[in-house]
Amino acid sequence: METTIDTGSSATSLHAGSVDILSVLTLAVFSIYQFYVWEYWNFDDAYIVYRIVLNILEGHGWVYNVGEYHNASTSVLNTVLITAGSAPFYFGDRSVIPLVAHVLNSSCIFLSALCAYLYLKKRSHPMIGLGTAAILIHLLANSASWGLETHLFSFLSLAFLLLQERHYSPYLVSGLLVLARPDGALFGIFLVIYRLFSKKWGLKNIVVGSIVAGLIVAPWLLYSLTTFGQLFPDTLSNKMWQGESGLWGTGYVYLKGLYAHLKDCWYLIPLAVPGFYYGVRKCDALLYLVFFCAVQQAVYSILNVPAYHWYFVSLDVCLLLLSALGLIVVLPFLKKAESHRHSVPLVSYGASSIALAFVFYTLYTAQFPPRIDQRDAAYRKAIDVLYHKHLPSGALAVLEAGTPGFFSDRTIVDLIGLVSKNPPYVSGDFNDQFFQKPPQLLLLQNPIWHFERGITDDVRFEMLYQKVADSAHAFRNMQIFTLTGRSETISKEAVGKYIEKHFPQVKKTTKASISEYSADNFLCVIDQVNGKLAKDPGVKIKGGLLKVNGWAAVTDPALASTKAYLALVKGDSLYAVSLQRESRPDVAQAINLPTLKNAGFSGKASIASLPAGAYDIYIVEPEAQRFCVSGKVLHRA
Repeated sequence: METTIDTGSSATSLHAGSVDILSVLTLAVFSIYQFYVWEYWNFDDAYIVYRIVLNILEGHGWVYNVGEYHNASTSVLNTVLITAGSAPFYFGDRSVIPLVAHVLNSSCIFLSALCAYLYLKKRSHPMIGLGTAAILIHLLANSASWGLETHLFSFLSLAFLLLQERHYSPYLVSGLLVLARPDGALFGIFLVIYRLFSKKWGLKNIVVGSIVAGLIVAPWLLYSLTTFGQLFPDTLSNKMWQGESGLWGTGYVYLKGLYAHLKDCWYLIPLAVPGFYYGVRKCDALLYLVFFCAVQQAVYSILNVPAYHWYFVSLDVCLLLLSALGLIVVLPFLKKAESHRHSVPLVSYGASSIALAFVFYTLYTAQFPPRIDQRDAAYRKAIDVLYHKHLPSGALAVLEAGTPGFFSDRTIVDLIGLVSKNPPYVSGDFNDQFFQKPPQLLLLQNPIWHFERGITDDVRFEMLYQKVADSAHAFRNMQIFTLTGRSETISKEAVGKYIEKHFPQVKKTTKASISEYSADNFLCVIDQVNGKLAKDPGVKIKGGLLKVNGWAAVTDPALASTKAYLALVKGDSLYAVSLQRESRPDVAQAINLPTLKNAGFSGKASIASLPAGAYDIYIVEPEAQRFCVSGKVLHRA
């Protein structure tokens, strides 16, 4: 009996294997390129993880501040992997930690692309898979989330899809997804639900798989419960508070951010719709990622957390893969079919060779200009200034704790309350606690941000702190304050005397003084009163101090003026508070009038002589003979 050898089939398989090798090499080289481009770019939040890793390596345990047991890391697995990778190379030089994190991230980017390529390879022409995987590398590398768990989570979620699609057990990966980020539990939940209603899988498979996933997660849950008193970090609850506070925006904060993000990637949506149809019709494994993103975005929208950019990365990955499937639907000739067997060596081999040659050429000619996060650079310069000033030892309070925490050995007081065990001082609701045990140093923006006014607009800040240094940087200027040496608790009487001595009194006049003024072409907003956001129409004031900031703009350039005052109006009485102009380029941009770049204002006064009652708040520009009713009412207790 003769054996017939299908030489055409063997040749096609050989060429297909060569295409795979070339494609994988292309993706690997492209990932290495991204590593070198982004090697020195570190995100502020990533430094939070790096400091925890540093403390673990130094023998202090899983802590951000030594001796303070509080879990500030969202991702267990990311922290563990960076620690494990850094341990063999750490000999006191902390720079090894970000380097290892970048190696881990770039590896996860490559593995994510490889999973995407293998997933699409079975459904379409190999070049669709290669092109989509290359775009995915670019997307993840440019997601501005190096050092975080974003790239690791992307790899694990795509590995989950690949295992499910090829009928392997993904339960182990589902456990790792939970450790990578708590919301990764959704993949395991969806898997159990699907297999319960599918006749292909028995109950034994589900039970055994769930036990495997549970064994992956259980050790950490036990450690977290016994060490921190909670199963998962409370970072989400802090983000929920941020959304409610108004400091990160008003209204539907997350939905606004989601809408803006979808506008930026609108070009993916027309192809993603037929891709979703394809996935539903084929009951494709990609639906796991689709359902995850749908639930994730819905929950974030309901919780109304700030729309941080890394919350959209999984959505971007999902839209990209759906678009690739949509391309198959729109252009049927790109589907995986027998007719492509002979096009593989003719098109795919040549195309992948060209792609690999192009990537190598890019790698060879590129000068690898290091991309640096300018915010990171500004903070590093400020810490360098602080170090060379030889300031007293003690805690350092900051608004953004990542970079200052990693490059300083001081105890960090996070004004937002994310990484340290204190309430969110930025709210202005916990100032008594802050000033009972004030930190030695404060690193603040210059000029002061609205986030920081909750502390700085309290008169006790002026009484306790003095400015000792400035840090100038093209991206952001900062200033450093230290305690004056006053150690006693400041009484209410002392505060009252200080206000009386150092703050101007409100000036009483009559409402008739502005009776001839017009409200036309004049806009104004009261942002904060005594360090707290003026979210409600009524603003309650206790004590004898009034500090206010916001913006006011005469929209007619011919009427622009520089002088302004705040008027507290009650009946025929008017009490005036002088205002100083401040830079507000955001107002000029929003109204599209460059002349309004100094539309901001701030003012302060003693209101000890102000009678109790309710006062309408006006902003008045006497030179332009304009006034603006702010819509706020000050209630003087």
